[in-house]
Amino acid sequence: MSLLLRALPLLGIAGLALGGCGPGSERGLPEAAQPSRARAAADQDRRPVIVALGDSLTAGAGVGAEQSYPVLLQEELERRGLDYRVVNAGISGDTTAGGLARIGSVLRLDPEWVIVELGANDGLRGLPIENTRANLAAIIERLQQAGAGVILAGMRIPPNYGPEYTRQFAALYPELARRFEIPQIEFFLDQVAARSELNLGDGIHPNAAGYRVVTRTVLDVLLPLLDDAAGNAQDRESKTGRGQAPPLHSAQGGVTEDLNAGRGQAPPLQFGGDHDAGPVRAGIQADREAVAHDAR
Repeated sequence: MSLLLRALPLLGIAGLALGGCGPGSERGLPEAAQPSRARAAADQDRRPVIVALGDSLTAGAGVGAEQSYPVLLQEELERRGLDYRVVNAGISGDTTAGGLARIGSVLRLDPEWVIVELGANDGLRGLPIENTRANLAAIIERLQQAGAGVILAGMRIPPNYGPEYTRQFAALYPELARRFEIPQIEFFLDQVAARSELNLGDGIHPNAAGYRVVTRTVLDVLLPLLDDAAGNAQDRESKTGRGQAPPLHSAQGGVTEDLNAGRGQAPPLQFGGDHDAGPVRAGIQADREAVAHDAR
């Protein structure tokens, strides 16, 4: 996949900073949040949590909340009978330093997995590579110490920042993935960057169609991990003499599809259609309000 700037204007990119345009909008806090109600709703949901930690690319800047990748990811997991709650912890304009500063609010959710999509704003602002590396490393360490699995989403920056800086930035992500032995999404915007039909007019943020591609990219890495976890749980049940672990069930009562070869065919991606996404979107909005309140 070509680097991001092939479709981006060369002027004003650092100022855009992936959706950050001022102190209030940069933190992405809702003006009329109702934190007590949001927290109460989240507390009643006992499903294991997947947190999408990121900047405007995670928050879904420029599209409706229902078109952001965390909402689409929740819908796809539920359609497969995978019983997880996806929390959108994306804040427009966030840097790796901002993500590290609010890691406590993520840990309070007791996540099973965290998808870390941060660093693009660091690169677009030309921040020192060593700072970005240190912040991402600290985020990963905090999450691992708390027992969460971490998926690192790789990012790239435009080549007009100079070949050496661009190369070092791209190398950050596989380097950290190796160091911490965590799975990596090679490029979060794979097959989306530099394609005008999949991006908004700014050439940076995906449009609704682009986020469907992003969701597929995330699922390619996430689904095998969830399947492995389900298989390990079944093995533990069997070894303790309690028999075969029951199949996973969704909130709608469906049984999960087997995802590995030889145990059934995983269903194809499906967006929209007859699936009732209303409760999914309402639940994610409540989670976002609770996370935003904790970040204040």
